Amino acid sequence: MDIIRESINKIIYENEIISDDDIEYYSEGECGAFAEALHRMFNSFGIHTTLCVISDPDDVEEWEGFDFAVTHVAVCMPNDTYIDIRGIQTLKQMGENFDIYDYPSEYEISSIWDIMGDNDDKPIYGNEQDIQKAINYIKANWLPVMKPHLLNAGYDIK
Repeated sequence: MDIIRESINKIIYENEIISDDDIEYYSEGECGAFAEALHRMFNSFGIHTTLCVISDPDDVEEWEGFDFAVTHVAVCMPNDTYIDIRGIQTLKQMGENFDIYDYPSEYEISSIWDIMGDNDDKPIYGNEQDIQKAINYIKANWLPVMKPHLLNAGYDIK
């Protein structure tokens, strides 16, 4: 996992590939599509990840069929860290990005479609086209820097 952290930090901090506009776009509205795109990519490399909803325990927004508010969607890494457009963070750091200063809640979900859809029945709006757009973004911006590190670590990158 350290090789992934090193690659992502290099992408974000050294190469300055990710703009403030990218961060805003993929953290305020398109976070579900971005998380699903990362989740698919990592799992295709043999790196087991899951999807998690980051939730403000004080948020009382209710959606029919949900026991929690959906503040943000991220990828849960095997070492109790989380990844989104901002990179790898702890749950507390991720919560602070959304003004959750008490410890945020985290809920693992089995499918992005549990919380995302292209109508008002789900708390996150998005569809497969949005996910494909995020996949293309990751392939163009993240993967070129990550690929050599992942190959050196023995991951099968296609």
